[in-house]
Amino acid sequence: MGSRANFAKQSANLWDLKRRIQDHIAWQLGALEDTIHLVDGFPMPVGKYARASGSRCFKGEAGFSYCAAKDEKYYGFEGHVLISFEGIICGYTFTAANVDERDVLPEMAAGLHGLLMVDKGYIRSSLKQELEQQGIDLQVPVRKNMQDIRSKAFVSLFMSNRRLVESVIG
Repeated sequence: MGSRANFAKQSANLWDLKRRIQDHIAWQLGALEDTIHLVDGFPMPVGKYARASGSRCFKGEAGFSYCAAKDEKYYGFEGHVLISFEGIICGYTFTAANVDERDVLPEMAAGLHGLLMVDKGYIRSSLKQELEQQGIDLQVPVRKNMQDIRSKAFVSLFMSNRRLVESVIG
């Protein structure tokens, strides 16, 4: 079997096979054909912010960012997950923490159709237009200073279903 370190390295090198297995399972469960999907990002800190500048761990790969939910700066990566309305993971990706999640979304949503629910961090008019050309209706909660023309019933249903992606991430 070898050492635990060698086993961990060999397992990490199987990332492509793991992704293909996950894609096949999602396809078998019909999650990719679902018309409603949810996307969210989550922080993946790899070190304390104050010590990160002197660290050689993930140098050139990780980045600095701010997590509003935890109200703290961090050094590391950001994970992005795409799930179906039933909570089945349809796709995921990892980026440096300083990469804008709105730039990752078009690639993650490739091949989807229907409704895509995201959080306020994805507000960008050009992104909505780009996804509309792919047949995706991007629904984003509005900020307090923005006017919402959607019905209150839709907004209430939308916000209650956003919790599903948070549960999958947890």
